[in-house]
Amino acid sequence: MIRNEVRLIGRLTAEPELKYTTNNNTAVCNTVLAVNNSYNNDADYFHLVFWESKATNLCKYKTKGDLIAVEGYLKTRSYIDSKNIVRNIVEIIVTEVDFLGFTKKGIDKEEPMPQLDPDHKSQEEYQMIHDALCNEEDLPF
Repeated sequence: MIRNEVRLIGRLTAEPELKYTTNNNTAVCNTVLAVNNSYNNDADYFHLVFWESKATNLCKYKTKGDLIAVEGYLKTRSYIDSKNIVRNIVEIIVTEVDFLGFTKKGIDKEEPMPQLDPDHKSQEEYQMIHDALCNEEDLPF
């Protein structure tokens, strides 16, 4: 069986921006994912397209540098740029997304996180752990 499947884990290279289609007002978010290359310190960059609730949730809860896992399929398209040159692009249409790691976006700083039980760490403790594990110098952008 021939399949067109892609699975990636990486970090967002920019703030996700929510847009809406003009014909039926459908939510869409185009962004780029940086994926570290396991053979050297370089990163590969992939264009992602999120639709509907996946787009709104990504823009609501994720920010530049956040770690996500995506599944989807490759789609090619062409467009004409401002200099009337035909450009081809390969994008990943995201069908599944998992939010990995800790994010600062979407958290109301004035309202404390609810504690589920006494053994759970406070938001400050999670932030300290996150800061210790996530060194921004390791990000490929």
